[in-house]
Amino acid sequence: MLFRSVKALVKVASSLSYNLEMDFATILDATAERHPERVAFSVAGQHFTFAEFQNRVARMADGLVRLGLAPGDRVATLLPNGIDLATLLFAITRVELIAVPIMPRFGPAQVEYALRHSGARTLVSTSSLLASLSGDALQSLDSTITTEPTSDAISLSELLAGPPCPPRRTSRDSIGLIVYTSGTTSRPKGVAHSQHRMARRTTLFTEEMNLTRDDVTITLGDLGRPIVLLGQLLTMISVGGRVILLPNAKPTSFWAAYATDRPTYLISGPGLAL
Repeated sequence: MLFRSVKALVKVASSLSYNLEMDFATILDATAERHPERVAFSVAGQHFTFAEFQNRVARMADGLVRLGLAPGDRVATLLPNGIDLATLLFAITRVELIAVPIMPRFGPAQVEYALRHSGARTLVSTSSLLASLSGDALQSLDSTITTEPTSDAISLSELLAGPPCPPRRTSRDSIGLIVYTSGTTSRPKGVAHSQHRMARRTTLFTEEMNLTRDDVTITLGDLGRPIVLLGQLLTMISVGGRVILLPNAKPTSFWAAYATDRPTYLISGPGLAL
């Protein structure tokens, strides 16, 4: 398995042949056309091919549009790692919305600050995580979506009920992601990333690591963090490789997945690497 320092992956961007028109939807659709039957994601014994994942993303995107969300609107997620979060990140960006992934390990005050500061119109979460937030924080949202059906929120299954939605063409400066720091020394800070810049960073990582469709990776960090989203999800989607989604980074979960799937590369803290 290949381990490298992230610093070793920094190169002069102009030395690479970037496609400046690439965004998340373009990358996913191109790979789904080339490798429809290859497995894109494996999670808890389930496997999703590129064609299945693309269809799921496109139907989820249609559901978001049916909610009345318009380009530039913020959609926050407060979800553990899994196929729902992966689908949402690509569905949100497919229709030029902005994903605001919030880590479940954030405390309620950090979550509520990120919701207010980002101007999120919609929050997707689990019922249990929603229950930890104050009523004032939820009232500032236009809608809440839960992973399971409830009486007072829209469910993800409702969003998936419609037809596939074609992608909206993004401009070169279209923001696709706002990520918040943990706020250990002060309030969390939001960092914006454009879709095209993220696509270019993915190209950089892929070429430096010489990744191909035969590569397999296991996620250990939160999917919404740029190093995981770009260095694992988008990278593997771009080349037709496979991502093993772990709901948590417990050593027992990792080593069980490692024994079964034999990843060719990982992105992790030095503790695991050693």
